[in-house]
Amino acid sequence: MKLSAFLTLAAGTLALAQDPTTCNTANKARKGSDFVLTDQGNNKYLSPLATIFEKAGRRVNVSEVFDDGNHKMTGSASKKAWEDLPSFSDMDTTKWVPQGISSTADALEVGTYEGKDGWIVTWHRNDNKSVRVTFVNKASGSYRHALLVNPVAGDTFVEVPVHAGGVMWYGNTLWVVDTTHGIRVFDLSNIWKVESGDGVGKRTGGGYSAASYKYVIPQIR
Repeated sequence: MKLSAFLTLAAGTLALAQDPTTCNTANKARKGSDFVLTDQGNNKYLSPLATIFEKAGRRVNVSEVFDDGNHKMTGSASKKAWEDLPSFSDMDTTKWVPQGISSTADALEVGTYEGKDGWIVTWHRNDNKSVRVTFVNKASGSYRHALLVNPVAGDTFVEVPVHAGGVMWYGNTLWVVDTTHGIRVFDLSNIWKVESGDGVGKRTGGGYSAASYKYVIPQIR
C-alpha cells in the first residue's frame, strides 16, 4: 500500500465499523464500507498538558531522546540484538513483547529526522496494560524506551492499555495500530521528560512520573 493510500485510510481514526466475529460465517464476502474508520477527534487535554511541560522546561525533541540512550544493542552489524545483561535483559524479558518497527526513513523523505538515523520499535506489555516505544540510534547502537500515554485531564495522563500491533512514523506523528479499536496517533513534537517514580501521571508531591521511564509521548487522537 502506498503511503498516501495509508494516510487516506487512516485520516478517519479509530473504531472499526465491522465486527470481526462476523467473519466466522458462511458468507465471508466484505466490501470497503465494512471497514470504515471513525475519527474520534483531537484530544482536548493535549494542549494544556503540553503548556505545563513547556513552562517547566521538560518538553524535548526526538533528537534528544535518540542521543539519550541508556541501553546498548548487541550482536553483529548485520544481526542486531537487544541488550542482554545479568542485571537487565530486553532479550529475555517476558513482561514486554516487541511488535512493530518504523524508522526515520519512513518519517521524512530525506531519510533522517533532526539529523538522526534510527528506528522506533513498539512493545506491548504482556497484560496489555501499557505500550512503550524504543528509540534506536543506529550510529551509536544505543537505545532508550519511552512510554505512550493518553492525556485524560488538563493536568495528568494515563497509560495506553492496548495490544499495539503495527506502527508507522510519518512526519511528527506516530500511528500505532490498536488491534481491537483501529489506530491511535501520537505526537512526536510533544515528548515530555518526567521525574522518577513508579506511578503514571501527576504525582502527589508535584511533577510527573511514568513507571520509571524518563520520557512519555502523548496521544493526539
